Amino acid sequence: MERQLYNGLEWVSLGTFPRLLAEGLRRSLEEQGLVGLIKTPFQWVIYSPVIELETGGYMGDVQLYVPETMLEEANSILEGLQGDPLLEDFLEENLPEENLNKDG
Repeated sequence: MERQLYNGLEWVSLGTFPRLLAEGLRRSLEEQGLVGLIKTPFQWVIYSPVIELETGGYMGDVQLYVPETMLEEANSILEGLQGDPLLEDFLEENLPEENLNKDG
């Protein structure tokens, strides 16, 4: 599990995703009161205005991070999203196995 130090906190990667999917997952976490960060090859992103996404900001693969203290709750939220038929296959293939908490 990849960890990064950002602003004095330990952040844990939930996986690598295409930017638009990562933004959606980050917003799903945010709706549940969790903080998520996206790391592009160029910078950390805590907020992405829609205009940046519409006007051609970086849209390749990015990593989605949460504070280590929120990892268990973030995994629970992402597991709940796995029932969504649009996301289920992608999440199963792309979330690191240790983040799925399937075995405990």
